[in-house]
Amino acid sequence: MNQELDILEAKFNYFLNQTIIGASKDYYKKQMRYETREMCIVDDENYEEYIGKFMPEEGYGNYCVFDVNDELNRCVKLLSNIERTVIFLYFVDGYRTNEISRIVNMKEQSISRIKKRALEKLREYMKGVDRYEE
Repeated sequence: MNQELDILEAKFNYFLNQTIIGASKDYYKKQMRYETREMCIVDDENYEEYIGKFMPEEGYGNYCVFDVNDELNRCVKLLSNIERTVIFLYFVDGYRTNEISRIVNMKEQSISRIKKRALEKLREYMKGVDRYEE
């Protein structure tokens, strides 16, 4: 009887281990697909139609949308085209996320992630600028 319980317990433990391993593999694969898709988000497009509206020259000259802070303007130039486009459409033109998704023909979730990533980059760049100036 005791041996039967040990066998049942071993089988149950094996089942749990296999279930956990399988779920972990599935989660990992899903996460990798998500990250790969996120990295490939249509940043190969130029988006000059939108960027040119806010920074008309290729070199961007001294013209900037954000007149308040020159450092912010320099930081914005470091963003990718899609990040810059989303930031401009959201904060300067005042479009909502769902409207931007229709404009650039992307899913709303992608636009939210791009905006979040761009804001995080800007935050990090500005932290570096603050440290540099001290």
